[in-house]
This record gives sequence, structure tokens and C-alpha cells, in this order.
Amino acid sequence: MARMRAEERLDQAIDIFWEGGYYDTSIDQLFDRTDFHRAEVYGKFGSKRGLFQATLRRYREKVIAVFFEPLARPDAALADIDRFFRRLYDRAIERERRRGCLMVNTASEVSPHIPSVARIVSNFLHETGCAPPPGMRQRAKTWRASLQYRRGSGL
Repeated sequence: MARMRAEERLDQAIDIFWEGGYYDTSIDQLFDRTDFHRAEVYGKFGSKRGLFQATLRRYREKVIAVFFEPLARPDAALADIDRFFRRLYDRAIERERRRGCLMVNTASEVSPHIPSVARIVSNFLHETGCAPPPGMRQRAKTWRASLQYRRGSGL
């Protein structure tokens, strides 16, 4: 196997952790399927936990940021929001890759036991669950103004 770039190996590690979870994924599985070497993992990440935390950060920047990007724009339109939920639905019904969200899976599996992972997941959940993206906030203001106008004009 040709030597993969660090990002590609992290992408592979994301898939492995996503398939098996943190606790059921062995360090040897990660070495076998990512082209990471033992010395590199322990030198760069310190442990399996450190590698897992790096994969969560990579997942967040690669998967989540791209997934939510249409809603993050201040000028997001109703069509953008509709496309977002359609993509969410389409991914949920895919049989081959029906694994849920890695961050949500991690919230229930790992976060209660490892505080450093809990912080990563908590930040993610706050950003995506508690604080709607700017485009969605702006669109909500527009909808409220439109509803108030309709109510006030007897429409």
C-alpha cells in the first residue's frame, strides 16, 4: 500500500471508529487499516485516545463543517434549509452507511467516561444543537417578520 497522507489516514481512522466505536476498535485494527505506524501514533497522538480525539476534530472539520455549510451563510434561503433536511433524510435511509453521527454516537459511548472527549463533543453539540447557524437565524427573522405582516394585514 502506498504511504497515505496524514489526513487520509485520519479519514480512515474516522471510518474505523465510526464502524466499531471507540471501545470496540483495537489499536491493531487502526494500524492495519490506516497505514499508521505504532511509533507515529504514540509519538504524534500519545495514545489511542489521542488519535480518537484527532479523528473527532477531523470529522468536525471535514464532515460536519461541510454538511452544515449551506446553513452557515447569512443569506441562506428556504431552499438551502430544505436541501439540508433532504440530505439529512437521504443519509439516514442509506443502508450501507447507516451509522448515525459519529459525534452523537461518541456522546453516548465515550463522553461519560473520558472528560477530554466530552469537551470535544460538548462543543460540537453546543454549536450544532444550541446555536442555529447564522443563515438559519436570519431566515427565522425574515419568517417572523412575514408572519407578523400577514397577521397585521388580515391575510
